Amino acid sequence: MASQSIDDDGYWKIQLRYSPGMGASASYMSPRKKQRKRSGKSTPQRQAAPPVGESELPAARSRTNRWLLGLLALVIGALLVYQGPLRRQYGLMSVRRLVAARQLSEARTRLLAMVERDSHPDTLLWLARVHRKLGRMSEARDAIEQAFANGALQERLELEQALALAQSGQISKAEATLMRALEEAPEETAEICEALVSGYMRNYRFGEAARWIEAWKQDYAADPQPHIAQGKLWQHLRLWNEAAEAFGEARRRAPQRTDILSGLGESLAALHRYDDAVEVYREAVALEPDNPTILAGLAGCYLAQGLTDPAAPLYRQLLEQDEDSFEAHFGLGRIALDSGDAATALGHLEPLEARQPRNTSLRFSLGSALRAAGRADEVQKHFEFVEQATVAREQIQKLTRSIQTQPDAVEPRVEVAKLLMDYGSLAEAAAWLISAVELEPGHAEANRLLADYYEQTGNASRAADHRRAGARAADNGK
Repeated sequence: MASQSIDDDGYWKIQLRYSPGMGASASYMSPRKKQRKRSGKSTPQRQAAPPVGESELPAARSRTNRWLLGLLALVIGALLVYQGPLRRQYGLMSVRRLVAARQLSEARTRLLAMVERDSHPDTLLWLARVHRKLGRMSEARDAIEQAFANGALQERLELEQALALAQSGQISKAEATLMRALEEAPEETAEICEALVSGYMRNYRFGEAARWIEAWKQDYAADPQPHIAQGKLWQHLRLWNEAAEAFGEARRRAPQRTDILSGLGESLAALHRYDDAVEVYREAVALEPDNPTILAGLAGCYLAQGLTDPAAPLYRQLLEQDEDSFEAHFGLGRIALDSGDAATALGHLEPLEARQPRNTSLRFSLGSALRAAGRADEVQKHFEFVEQATVAREQIQKLTRSIQTQPDAVEPRVEVAKLLMDYGSLAEAAAWLISAVELEPGHAEANRLLADYYEQTGNASRAADHRRAGARAADNGK
């Protein structure tokens, strides 16, 4: 949502108030008493009755039953009046537990069902938060806009919008709101820390990210999330021992979180500690048997050790889940190539090139399969690309090391992005360019390259924004 689409005068400020006792204050009046009231007769004073005998017990029970039925009717009436708020609060309690356990897909499913029944601003803001955590930023924006239309409180809207901006790397646009929220809404501290850490990491400003992680860990010693963030930070820097240690700390706090086990398994595999990684991945598979990331990680560990027999059924399981699974086709192609079946290997590997043309592992395996199939005239371009990409990767490592010592330098970030556009991930290249314009919004080349990227990915609006920013910078000589 564009920040100017909501102004100070446009917010609805509403205060929802209801008392749990409302609707239950009316006293029960028997039919006989009602008849006397209508006739104007006063209720006769009842004299002390003699002890109740057995013959009077049914009548007494009947009076008690009528009183209980009346009370029950009042309770049911109150529940009918307040079933919406009560049901919503119970649903949001359940959502909070799911979010705390990082079961975000299930939380999203429940919130969508709740919104179908009642588009309350609180529900919509929680839906925006879950969408943001899942990386579904356009859906998060839509939920925030709907919450605004339905009368969400100004400070809640501002916070969710600022969290989304920070997580996407636009920290300068969110910083003032988040710093104010730290003072005014301390219960949101962990959420703010997480968004800022994600944004700084997205901008490759690892020093700032590390400082926020340390503060987060101190304030929330039992929370596994700051340790997960630290593990991801070390993975970005390819410090695999430190990453494994951080994920290990997170695992001690939440031993059944499969995302933690997956991060730990990945770090151990990068250290070539395949036996340890297999043990961790197996533990994760026992908890979540159909998780494709975990299955691919376990299969990859087997394949790295040359154990094709346990790897193959895992890749086939991935194909059953998704017939277009990149990991499954790549793994099965590698297995076929190792067994000398070049035709089967090419059947799996050749279609993947169009999807990931800059993947050096794929290009090397594809070149090897083409050579084994006797198609020598098609081999050289793949091996040449791998060689050029290796040189580019070395240049990228030098540039990123310089950025760590000069975190505000813009030109090295643009150079990294240009190398990645030719020899790496386009999404990663875009992240580097976003970090450059975060530091220097009017950088002409960064804006031009971002405009090209967004045009390629079908985001015409953002492409136009960066095209205009780049043109203004060029006119100003930047």
